[in-house]
Amino acid sequence: MKKTLILLLPIAALAACSNEKSSTITTPDGETVTATSDGDGDSGTYKVETDKGTTTVTTGSKATSDLPYGLTIYPGGKVLSNISSSGEGGSGTMLSYASNASPADIVAHYKKFAADNGFKIEGEASVNEMMTFGAKKGEDVFQITAQPDAAGSDGKTSVMVIAGMSG
Repeated sequence: MKKTLILLLPIAALAACSNEKSSTITTPDGETVTATSDGDGDSGTYKVETDKGTTTVTTGSKATSDLPYGLTIYPGGKVLSNISSSGEGGSGTMLSYASNASPADIVAHYKKFAADNGFKIEGEASVNEMMTFGAKKGEDVFQITAQPDAAGSDGKTSVMVIAGMSG
C-alpha cells in the first residue's frame, strides 16, 4: 500500500500535465493504478483509481461544494478546491473556500451545525485571528479552520473543511 501511495502523486501530475487524458500502470506488486485528467490550466478534475480506492481532486471552476453529513459551505463562499477519497477504510473530503465572513462567524456556523446534528466538539483553538475546531459523531469526524487573508484568498477569509467517514 505504501508503494501505491508513493506512486499516486507523480502519476496524477503526469496525467495532469500531459496531453493524454489517462495513464495506467501496474505496480511491482501487481496493483493497477489509473490516473485521468480533465483540466484546462487553473481548473480541472484529476482522478487516481487503484484496486483499493479512488481519489479525486477538483480545482477552480470545476470544484464543487460536495461535503458529507449535510455540511455546506458558509453562505456566499467560493469553492477553491475539493479533494475527495474513498477506499477500503472509509472516505474523506478536504475542501477549501474563500468567504467574506469573519473566522468567528464561520466557526459559529459550523458549531451550530455540529450541535444540531449530534456531533460533539472534540477540541478547538485560536491563534491570533485563525480559528479551528474538530467535531465527532461515532466514527464520523470533521474539522474546520478559518483564517483571515490567507495566501490565495484575495483578502477574504480562507476556510478549510476536512471530513472523514468510516466504512
